[in-house]
Amino acid sequence: MKKINKIYIIIPIILIICIAFVVAHLSNNKFKYKIYKSDYNSKYKFKGYYYEELGGDIYHYVITSGEKTTGGYSIDIKSVTKNENNIKVVVHETIPTGVATTAFTYPYIILELYEKPTNIKIVDDYGKVYKKIN
Repeated sequence: MKKINKIYIIIPIILIICIAFVVAHLSNNKFKYKIYKSDYNSKYKFKGYYYEELGGDIYHYVITSGEKTTGGYSIDIKSVTKNENNIKVVVHETIPTGVATTAFTYPYIILELYEKPTNIKIVDDYGKVYKKIN
């Protein structure tokens, strides 16, 4: 009878454990959402977020940078994570570099969720919390 090298047994076991861990982690944090890129609307003059319930299990969070005096500003969502029924949104705001158009702008981005979270926390890159406006 041939001796089986231990490495041929250990490597598949380690791979199975790693794959199981990744699948378990991804399935716990997976939920559906959609992001609509920013646009400029003078309705959103203040920095923070607006909550809009559209019905049919669709919930909008309009995240705004507030009124800016020039163009070139933008806002993006870096990550959306879910832990139980709590959602954390990390937002990144970009400031203009170089010459910018002189005009009032109101950058915002919309996060569309398909389930109502118990708690939502919207923060910037540095952990500063966005306040609910409405």
